[in-house]
Amino acid sequence: MNVLHLSPALRGTDLSLLTIDAMELYRYDCKKIAHRYPEFDSYCNCGLLKITSHGIVGWAEYHIPDGQKHFDLITWGSVFRKLKGKTMAEAAKWIDCKQEAWGEVRTSLVQSALADLAARAQTPAERMPAAHSLERSILFDYAQAYFAF
Repeated sequence: MNVLHLSPALRGTDLSLLTIDAMELYRYDCKKIAHRYPEFDSYCNCGLLKITSHGIVGWAEYHIPDGQKHFDLITWGSVFRKLKGKTMAEAAKWIDCKQEAWGEVRTSLVQSALADLAARAQTPAERMPAAHSLERSILFDYAQAYFAF
């Protein structure tokens, strides 16, 4: 049953028709998250992708093993820009087509964020686990770089 509990305006909507309204990509400052990920070194490349559709937010974290000291988040994340405005069904098809070019980390990241978005769209907020705060101000406290599109 695809009844959305978070937005009354969307009740009865087929999840495959939800469009991607916005995306935000964060790169964590590894020195600030060392308590959470002690195995990461000071030059790690890790962060979070948020995807928003009709006020519902799905997210996933990424970690790039053997990260480079100088990592360009905008260049790395710009491949996701073409997903904006697509329905979830269109996005899934696009991701399948780009899987080889994007690589495992980016493909897995966006697939996980879309799956989280779909789960949150179908589950009442009070039943969703709160792993950590996704408030922009808190994320900025831990971010070294940010890209919104």
